[in-house]
Amino acid sequence: MPRELQIQATTVFQKNWEAKTRFVVNIGGSRSTKTYSILQLLIVKALESTEPLVISIVRKSLPSLRISVMRDFFDILKSLDLYNVEAHNKTENTYRLNNTLIEFFSIDDAQKRRGTKRDILFVNEVNELTWEDFFQLNIRTTQQVFMDFNPSETFWYNDQIQNRDDVTIIHSTYKDNPYLNEEQINEIERLQFTDKQYYQIYRLGEFAGHVDLIYTYIPVDE
Repeated sequence: MPRELQIQATTVFQKNWEAKTRFVVNIGGSRSTKTYSILQLLIVKALESTEPLVISIVRKSLPSLRISVMRDFFDILKSLDLYNVEAHNKTENTYRLNNTLIEFFSIDDAQKRRGTKRDILFVNEVNELTWEDFFQLNIRTTQQVFMDFNPSETFWYNDQIQNRDDVTIIHSTYKDNPYLNEEQINEIERLQFTDKQYYQIYRLGEFAGHVDLIYTYIPVDE
């Protein structure tokens, strides 16, 4: 008899699940569960699929991928008692779940970026990629493309993706995450007193221009 799967999810998960468009864009502040929710969704899709799937989970660099998305992915599997060490190829950074091959790779791996096709793509911190990086991944994806980012400044997404008619944009903040503790909430809210730009990005989840841009007045001799 199949085991009932109980997932502790937020409304961000539900919004991603309901999105049927080609592109599903998660824009938001810190601790809003956007990345975690997409990973939960991909696990459920893998479990429910009756056909073989290939899911690619990508970030710009492999070290960043390992300490963020990969760690969360395997933590979720273990919390659901789904992790099987025999299904985990640590050399190739792949995991087999049901009929699905889930592969993790970075943009630094040009062969993977320009390699074989996939069914579903998830790009974490998509604003770290160039348009060419994303284009090569997208053109080889047959079904849906999920992406997430903190909106620190405008980038190619604003020109190339945002206004298409096949996009679902999901905006979230920490208030969409009922599982945060008081200390984490206080740190995020404190940004309004310490850094207005960071508050706009990481609390409100809104574009805030060039974060690192500093203007210096230099007098000119007449």
